[in-house]
Amino acid sequence: MAKLDSLDAAAKQDLGEPTGAEQKNPDGGIYQQFDGGVIVHTTRSYVVWGKIRDKWNELGGSQGKLGYPTSDETTNADGSKQTTFEHGVITWKTGDAEATVTEH
Repeated sequence: MAKLDSLDAAAKQDLGEPTGAEQKNPDGGIYQQFDGGVIVHTTRSYVVWGKIRDKWNELGGSQGKLGYPTSDETTNADGSKQTTFEHGVITWKTGDAEATVTEH
């Protein structure tokens, strides 16, 4: 709830309403799905949404090869959106059909 409460009105509107109760992964991570994204918590809470969320889910979400998010979405100098994860980065730019993944 603290992460949700920390969002501004526009971000709360984009995130939308919860689609179910908070869930716990076998490794202890916690998440809650919303109409427009998900809030994920391990040691900190992050929001993942849009095309970045779509790509992350396609790769298995927090239990997949990228693991948990390590940042909220940020905007790069070129206008692209980016979220960092334990094992990579997902980037998306307006107009792109899908996000791109860089593993590390």
